[in-house]
Amino acid sequence: MLLEFIKEAGRDNVKVNFDPANMLFYGSGDPVKAVEILRDRIIGIHCKDFRIPKEGEKATFENFVLFSEGDVGAERFLRKLKEIGYHGPLTIEREIEDIEQQKKDMIRNRKMLEELREKVLSPG
Repeated sequence: MLLEFIKEAGRDNVKVNFDPANMLFYGSGDPVKAVEILRDRIIGIHCKDFRIPKEGEKATFENFVLFSEGDVGAERFLRKLKEIGYHGPLTIEREIEDIEQQKKDMIRNRKMLEELREKVLSPG
C-alpha cells in the first residue's frame, strides 16, 4: 500500500523513514519483508522494537521495547539491510516518559547495536 502511494506520487524524491516496531504495532506485516519491498526508498531506520501481545491482549505503548528485545528480529532485520545495500543512518528511538531511564536504555541500546552492527554489517 505504501509503495503504491509512492509510485502514484510519481516523484523520485519520496522516501521512507522506516520504523519496524511501528509496523508490528499497527499489524502491518513483517518488517523484513517490507524492507525488501521498499529497499530503494528507505533513507532512515528507527532502531526500535515491539513485543506482539499474546492473543486476547491489546497492544499498548508499553509493548515498545529496546531494539533486539522484541519481535522485529534485530539480527535478521540488519542482515536484510546489509543484503539490500542500505548504508543510511540507524537511529535509536526510545519513547518512554522516564527521561533518566530513557537515557540508560539508549546507552544500553547503542552498545547492543554497535555489537550487532559489527557482527552483521561488517564486510566479509
